[in-house]
Amino acid sequence: MQATLTASQARLKAAGEQLKNTADENKALKEELERLKKANAKPMKGNKAAQLMGDYSKYIYITTEKLSKWLTRNLKVFREWWEDCVISKLSNEQVMYATDGHFNSLDDFDLAALLRILSKNWKRLKKYNFMPDSAKDNLDQMFEVRNRWAHFNSTPPSKDDMVGDLAVISEFLSFLNCDREILQEVSRFAEEVEKMEI
Repeated sequence: MQATLTASQARLKAAGEQLKNTADENKALKEELERLKKANAKPMKGNKAAQLMGDYSKYIYITTEKLSKWLTRNLKVFREWWEDCVISKLSNEQVMYATDGHFNSLDDFDLAALLRILSKNWKRLKKYNFMPDSAKDNLDQMFEVRNRWAHFNSTPPSKDDMVGDLAVISEFLSFLNCDREILQEVSRFAEEVEKMEI
């Protein structure tokens, strides 16, 4: 009986030690995972950041150009479209600038103004175009993307932010019926950024 009890205690002790070892291993793995997550979220630094941000600005420019053309095509169907759909939707500062002759077409506006014009005309445009509700969410996200890249400080956006913003841009370009080649180019760039060690 004593021998059986001693054998059971030994097995219990061994099982306890094994559980403790497993718990220690799990804790170490969890700490390593957290460390890797933090390392991935670190902001980019130096020349690599500057180069990536330069490449990224190309897609902001393409988005601005495509949105300008899309708005021109879709707003021109309305009477008095320049006054009703463009000028009346601008901020006071933009109206003053436009009435001084600085804005003669939608190509003269920056991305922030074009996004504002689209947002302020959303209900009107939705009546005449197939525009799913998800596209309005995407438009709201585009404001955030534009603001992040227009106002970043000396600490550039993280790699995760950059990849996420490229996904938003890709979805927005798709909404604008952009060429498939450009969408594929944005997707490839996002994949490159994702694989980079920054």
